Amino acid sequence: MEGLLYRRAWEKLEGETQENFIMRLNLQFQQLSDLRRVRGQCYMIYIGEGDVRPMWENEISTRLVKEESHTPIRTKWDCPLCQPYDNWEGLASIQQNRRYMTRVIDPKYNNGTIDEGSVLQKCPCVLNPKARTRLKFKE
Repeated sequence: MEGLLYRRAWEKLEGETQENFIMRLNLQFQQLSDLRRVRGQCYMIYIGEGDVRPMWENEISTRLVKEESHTPIRTKWDCPLCQPYDNWEGLASIQQNRRYMTRVIDPKYNNGTIDEGSVLQKCPCVLNPKARTRLKFKE
């Protein structure tokens, strides 16, 4: 199932008919939907320079990720899911440049796979409290 997070799983295979390709894509979208129902969204977690890891929502302990990841000046992020992807030009401007967008894996978009960098989505830190109860993060 983890293979669904890479682009090669979503490309037409050599010798595959158009009908079979569409049926396979529909099956893969259903499998991915089932995975998300059980495990939550797959996030690209920025740990450090050159260290970005895909992690399922039910594997993420926000407390541990907050301890592991850090700003370029070695301080902790307020939200380790979205702040690393903000335009970071120094401590004074970080709050002014907040976008509250995080990177997730969603193969229906062109760059939505692990090997292509993922897509931006609204961060869970800005969701209302009722919507946060449906998230699967470890505490």
